[in-house]
Amino acid sequence: MIQVTVDKYKGYKVEGHALYAEPGKDIVCASVSALSQSVLLQLHSMADIDYRYTDGLLVVRVVGTGRPKEVQALLDLLITGVSEIEKQYPDHVRLNFKEE
Repeated sequence: MIQVTVDKYKGYKVEGHALYAEPGKDIVCASVSALSQSVLLQLHSMADIDYRYTDGLLVVRVVGTGRPKEVQALLDLLITGVSEIEKQYPDHVRLNFKEE
């Protein structure tokens, strides 16, 4: 299962594997990957971030917000997208929020 954990204003973590289909044909994995990597690329253009990527793990931390409203809008976009994927594939994706 893919676990996506969002820490409001601070970043997100995507970990695990969907195991919906074999590697290379897993549409759930591809959907979450495309969404989380697109948000990462756009965040990188507007804020100072640290990130780490390995097989089955993406951790993104916002360390400086030059444009906090835009950063939050991107994190909201990630939440909306992952939430919709979770609704369609609840056995393969889980959206979590880090407690303050």
